Amino acid sequence: QTRSGHPFSPWVKDFGVPIHAPKDFDLAEHIRAVTERDAACTTGEIVTERGTAGALDLERDSNYAAVAHGLLGQEPARGHLGTYTGPVDITRECADRGPGKDDYHSKQRSKARRRKARGYTNVIGDLGVAKRAPKRSAVERRKAAQVLRTRALDQHGIEALLEKDSGATTSQGSLPIETEFSLAMEDVHVCKTAYLGKRAQDEAERGRVYTPQELVDIGFDYISTPRPILSREGKVIAVLVGQPRDANWHDVNTEMQEIMENARDAYQPPPQKAGEGRGDFISMSTGISYGGGQTRPMNVSAKTELNANVMGSLRVQKPVKRVANFGNSAFQLFAPRLHEYYGKTLDALCHADPGLQPNFPNNVFASATFNLGPRTVSVPHRDSMNLSFGMCAITAMGTYEPRRYSFTQYSAGGLFRWVESGHRPVKSLPRMKSKEAEALGMDRWERGIGLLSFWSELSGEESG
Repeated sequence: QTRSGHPFSPWVKDFGVPIHAPKDFDLAEHIRAVTERDAACTTGEIVTERGTAGALDLERDSNYAAVAHGLLGQEPARGHLGTYTGPVDITRECADRGPGKDDYHSKQRSKARRRKARGYTNVIGDLGVAKRAPKRSAVERRKAAQVLRTRALDQHGIEALLEKDSGATTSQGSLPIETEFSLAMEDVHVCKTAYLGKRAQDEAERGRVYTPQELVDIGFDYISTPRPILSREGKVIAVLVGQPRDANWHDVNTEMQEIMENARDAYQPPPQKAGEGRGDFISMSTGISYGGGQTRPMNVSAKTELNANVMGSLRVQKPVKRVANFGNSAFQLFAPRLHEYYGKTLDALCHADPGLQPNFPNNVFASATFNLGPRTVSVPHRDSMNLSFGMCAITAMGTYEPRRYSFTQYSAGGLFRWVESGHRPVKSLPRMKSKEAEALGMDRWERGIGLLSFWSELSGEESG
């Protein structure tokens, strides 16, 4: 019996009187006969037990016939262990066994040739051999990915362009937009640790997409020139940086639109639950993240090899490098102390874990998202996982009617918390009392907003 108490075999009754092989039964001889029979099936020759064409003589003993059944695979004429009384037709036996060894290997070679003929490029790599013909959608994705790969080969003059773009914006002569926005901790939606923002509680408007006119009707201003936005205290909390002073920057916009369209065609987005995302458009993220259940900072997973290759091609596109570099340079210009804080944190992360891969060299943002459209319009939302007193770089591009795209760069607040906790999760630290944790959070918030620039520092005006 087995450990469960059931019989080891379903057969619980006696089989009956055992069948005895005759005294002259030679097992080795009959194995040799079966082997020769198999060889005959391959070569097309007919070999009998006695070496002549014809049938095996199995009529000498009924018990012998039953044993021969087990050796030759022939069904008995009657009963479960009945005897076979007729001759064995080896010609039929060979035909029933299908093609021989040579036929089998020839068929396998034909299959391999067909698979190779319909193999498709694995985006960044050699021609692959598919197990089956891919669907049309997969073929189109691979073609679009190959276009991205080809575009990425053009890196001519990129270093000079990046240097030029870095100095192609200025804070001088900009007219600031003054607001009544307060940076007092009690007036903002920030968690008590000050690393993250609070999640939005009012979801009623989250799924709403506004037209430009609707925004103007509810009090927004339409602004088309670069301008800094100030808090009540005179701190620069956001900047409309415009674009580099480059007469050919519109070419970058056109190229970015083409790249985004290629990426959308090549990318295979994962299933998305209702209510997720920032709007009705496809997006893909890359870089270093921490949060959402992660036990440590990690590179953003692309889920599939194809998507990973698409993202790898995106990051090395020359226009993408220029847009990313300009966002980083504008951040450094308008918030130099905060920019330095981002850079030191990213350096500490990558020094402690060399496996972490930043998106771009000489860029302080840990993560980036390509919003691939085709009509990228964000619904009202709060990026609560980003550093609460930090900034992100948002670049809009496209023709806007009908194509709209955007590229964003940012850093998760959890990355700063990880580094300042000694490169370990905060849960591993000694538990603090609520008042002590709150006091530390308030101090962190004050130090954080202290990294923001007063407009008077940047414009040369006397601080009030």
